[in-house]
Amino acid sequence: MSNLAIDAAFARSSGRLAYRFGRLLSRREDRVGDSSDIQRLSLSSAGYLYAREGAADRQHASESTERRSLRIDRNQLVINPMWLTGGSVAISEQSGAVSPDYRVFGCPPGVLPRYLHHLLRSKPYMDQYNLFVRANTTFDRRIQQDDLDQLPLWLPPFDQQQRIADFLDDRVARIDRITEARSGQRKELELHRRGALVEAIFHDRDRLVPCSQLSEIRLGRQRSPQHESGDHMVPYLRSANVGDGRIDLGDVKRMNFTPDEQRVFGLQPGDILVTEGSASPDAVGASATWEGDIGGAVCFQNTLIRLRARPNCSPDFLAVWARASHAAGAARVFAGGASILHLGSEGMSRLQMPLLPLGEQRSRAATASKVLQFHAIADDSLRRSVELLLEYKQSLITAAVTGELDVTTARGNIGGREE
Repeated sequence: MSNLAIDAAFARSSGRLAYRFGRLLSRREDRVGDSSDIQRLSLSSAGYLYAREGAADRQHASESTERRSLRIDRNQLVINPMWLTGGSVAISEQSGAVSPDYRVFGCPPGVLPRYLHHLLRSKPYMDQYNLFVRANTTFDRRIQQDDLDQLPLWLPPFDQQQRIADFLDDRVARIDRITEARSGQRKELELHRRGALVEAIFHDRDRLVPCSQLSEIRLGRQRSPQHESGDHMVPYLRSANVGDGRIDLGDVKRMNFTPDEQRVFGLQPGDILVTEGSASPDAVGASATWEGDIGGAVCFQNTLIRLRARPNCSPDFLAVWARASHAAGAARVFAGGASILHLGSEGMSRLQMPLLPLGEQRSRAATASKVLQFHAIADDSLRRSVELLLEYKQSLITAAVTGELDVTTARGNIGGREE
C-alpha cells in the first residue's frame, strides 16, 4: 500500500530524508520467561507507558501470557498495533516488560527516540494508520508489520531532531497540564451537579413513599437490534436518545417489533425514560419526559416509568427525581445498596420519592432543570476546550516535524519557554 497521507505532508519538506521503518528500526523480541521481578508496563493511547499494579490490575494477564511478555529497555519504541490508530505509540523511559501483543523496536544512532515519538504521533502518520486498517474491530484495525516496515520515516539531521524534540517536549507538556486541569474541572463540576440535584429534590425526607406506589415501572425491550424489513418496523428510543430533560430525535432507529411488544413497551405521552446503559457512567440515569413526538415509538433498553392515574404527580418532577437518585448516590441511600449505574425496573421501584404538593413538585423540578442546564453548558464548554487543546497539540506537532514551523534555529527561550 502506498503512503499517501505521509508523502503528501512531507513532499515539500526540505532538509529531511525518508528512511523505511523496517530498514531503520530493529524489532526486539526478548521474552520475560521465568523472571518475576520485572516491572510490567501498559501503553496508553495518550502516548506513554505506565506501571501496572500486579494482580489487582484490571489488565492482569495469565501466567503463560506474562511469560511471553516482551522485555523493553529505556529509549526503545513501543507500539500497540491494535490501537495505533488511537495513538498508542511511546518511547520507554524505563526498563520493564510489556504485552506480547505489542511490538518493540530499537533506535539506531542518528535517530533521537524523543523525536521519533512526536513524528509517529503527528497527523500525517495518524492518517496513514487509518488507511492501513480494514475495519474498526479489534482484529481488523491491527496494523500489519508489513505495512509498518514500508512506512517512510522523514528525519532531519540529528541536531535538528534535538531542537524539534526539545521544543515539542516543552509545549506538549504544557498543553497536557492544561488538559489535565480541564478534565479535573469537569469531575469537580459533576460532583457539584450531583450535590445540587439532591439539594433541589430531597429537601426533606419525612414525606417519602415508594416510587412503585405512584407509578408503573418496567425495563424497555431487551434484545439485539434486528433491522430487517417487516410489517411492524417501528421507531425505538435508545439511551443515546435520552438526555437530561430532553429527548433527542435526531437519530431514531427503527426495528421490527411484534404487536405484543408494541403493546407492552409502546410509549405514551407523559412517560418517563431513564437511561440504564451508556458508554459514559455519568450519562447513566439521564431522564426525560416523552411528549409523544413520534407515534408508535417503543422503549428500548431504558427504564420506563409511567405515572398511575394520580393528578397530584408531576411527570417533570418524577423525571428529575430519577436523575437525582442516580447521579447523586441517592439510589444507594434509599434502595439499600442498589447499584447506582444499573438500577433497572426493580431497583427503581424500591426507591423512595418525596410526595409533595403539585406546586412544590413543579417548583423543585424547575430548579433542578436549571441546575442541569447550567452544568450542561459549563461541561460542554470544558469538553470543547479539551478538544481544541488536543487539536492544537497535534497541529503543533505536525507543523514542527514537517518543517512548516521552523523551531530548529530558535534560541532557548522560544515561544515563552521558561529557562
